[in-house]
Amino acid sequence: MSEEIWKAVPGYEGRYEVSDQGRVRSLDRVDRFGRTHCGLVLKQKKAGGKIKYPTVSLCRGGVIATRYVHHLILEAFVGPRPSGHQACHDRGLAAGNVLGNLRYDTIAENQRDRMGQGTDQLGEHNTQAKLTTEDVLVIRKSKARGVDLAPIYAVSTSTISAIRTGKGWPHV
Repeated sequence: MSEEIWKAVPGYEGRYEVSDQGRVRSLDRVDRFGRTHCGLVLKQKKAGGKIKYPTVSLCRGGVIATRYVHHLILEAFVGPRPSGHQACHDRGLAAGNVLGNLRYDTIAENQRDRMGQGTDQLGEHNTQAKLTTEDVLVIRKSKARGVDLAPIYAVSTSTISAIRTGKGWPHV
């Protein structure tokens, strides 16, 4: 394994650094009262929907900001995010937040990645979903009218129509 490379977190220079291996650390510092604080590797928490992305809390001027670790890595090693682009994981979350697994790309390319990697929050994996895959299959086979099915599944008639035409739940 190669030696871990550390770079300053943009906007937090002299306070925090991020490594190409996905770790974030605070630096030694002296506070306004003259007390010395030893730097340490920050504990990462998981945040964001069903797919949990590691985050850290950074403090500057008494303001605490929670930031995604993969964003910090790209900002420090690649530069600012180009307009219309997102931070993307090349090989899904299993490969983790290492520089070699991250890139900026378009929203469409990121969506294609998620579909190919199976990390997209489609259907019942979406926290807002009211239906299951089984419900969708039953709705598609049913001869009942949409206005009769909608109250049974607690969805709108337009949702029933979208499912039947393949516009809703197209992955099923």
